[in-house]
Parts: sequence; structure tokens; C-alpha cells
Amino acid sequence: MPFGSFHLKDGQLLLHFHHLCPHPPRRQKLVPAAVHVFILDPKNTAQSLNEMCQKLYLSAKTRKLEGVNIAEVTEANIRYWWI
Repeated sequence: MPFGSFHLKDGQLLLHFHHLCPHPPRRQKLVPAAVHVFILDPKNTAQSLNEMCQKLYLSAKTRKLEGVNIAEVTEANIRYWWI
């Protein structure tokens, strides 16, 4: 194993997956600037990730986020700017 040695305790299992299917690396889509501004705006404070997602969805639905396809905004993107 190219990662060195591991000491496993009883009941632990170490798996290493590898496949030979060539494909280009995934590209993460950037957060649209309007979403970034929305999340950082103090009037859009949220107590949870779910609440922030709901606020963004409602704002996109009511066209307050111009040019944003909310389907392309991921929870990971929201969490990055929100936390």
C-alpha cells in the first residue's frame, strides 16, 4: 500500500478504492455573486443551513436574485459563505 502502514483495532476496516476509468476532474461551479452578497447581508441572518437554503430559494423564486439558477447552488457552496 503506497500510504505507509496502518494499525487497525478490532472491528475496524480500511478500504482503498481505485478505478481505471479515465475522466476529467469534476469542476465545482462557483457561487454567483448575488448569492454571495445575499448570504453576507446582515438582514438575511439564518440560524441554520436549512433556513439559509429556504431564504435563498424564496428569494430566487420571487426573482430577487437576478440571473441566479438556484438549482446550480449547492449546500456546500452556501455553507462555505455562510459559516
